[in-house]
Amino acid sequence: MDGPQVLPLLQRIGLTEAEPYLRDRTTGEILDLLRQIFAWIPEEGMELQLQQALYRLFALLSLPPNAGQKKAVEWLKKCEDYIDSHYMELITVSDIAEIAGVHRSHLYMEFNRNYGMSPKTYLIRKRMEKAAELLRHPALTVTEIALSLGYADVYAFSRAFYNFNGISPTAYRLGRQASK
Repeated sequence: MDGPQVLPLLQRIGLTEAEPYLRDRTTGEILDLLRQIFAWIPEEGMELQLQQALYRLFALLSLPPNAGQKKAVEWLKKCEDYIDSHYMELITVSDIAEIAGVHRSHLYMEFNRNYGMSPKTYLIRKRMEKAAELLRHPALTVTEIALSLGYADVYAFSRAFYNFNGISPTAYRLGRQASK
């Protein structure tokens, strides 16, 4: 990419001297790409990677403003489906971000904007809903329930259950049995 190519590219994405900025066009992918570009600038031998990244940046910026919205909804749905089917495993937000192919912080921001909660809160909520259901079955011990929901030990589960419900799993179970 050299001087004569830059002006037509800038015009194509809508950057002008009068308005040298773009409103509401920054996506997680664009931010990740910019971070990568800035990381490569001081490095020797990264010219081809920089050129490729700059062309990708211009390609993303030349899309209509809402073109990425549909894609965001698709990968967010993929994250939701992944959590819904794997919440009983020992998964992390980083695992979920990797499935979606986005940075962890971008996942957090978009998930929060679309679902009104962080992916971690959504994961915990799914686990706690299932925990409440499983605690209605007296044949299962609290330890069995904890391990079946992806917690490493009963203490981590009990703490999470208490933080979410304001009551310990055992007290919840006793309260449910007393109300029958």
